[in-house]
Amino acid sequence: MADTSLNRNSYLTQNLGSFPGETEFFGVKYVKVNDLRYGTNPHQPAAYYKPANALATVIGDMKVLKNGKSGLSQTNLEDISYSLNIVKYFDRPACACMKHVNPCGAACAVPDPDTDTQARRGAAACTAAGSAAAVSA
Repeated sequence: MADTSLNRNSYLTQNLGSFPGETEFFGVKYVKVNDLRYGTNPHQPAAYYKPANALATVIGDMKVLKNGKSGLSQTNLEDISYSLNIVKYFDRPACACMKHVNPCGAACAVPDPDTDTQARRGAAACTAAGSAAAVSA
């Protein structure tokens, strides 16, 4: 029998759990960045963590320019991660857009003094509501 309490609004509201501010996994300490709107499914609470002593930039250190609804979901974080994995292979400014873990657009700047603006315009052009975009400069 289907759970009738799950509906469209389940995706629009946060399903908060009780996750610790820090935790340890295989001897590595992690600090909680934020609670997520939901995990893999809307009835599952989730939080995301970053390594406590990370020397490299991780998603948890990035500034979120815009998020809708009630914050980021696990799928949003996966979209960000996969977008970054695409743009890291370009040797010039680029952008990649993801929608529910599927690439839905990519652009690479052509030589121009204003290539950063070109990449950002490309990101805006290939994203839609609920998409994630990564831009390299």
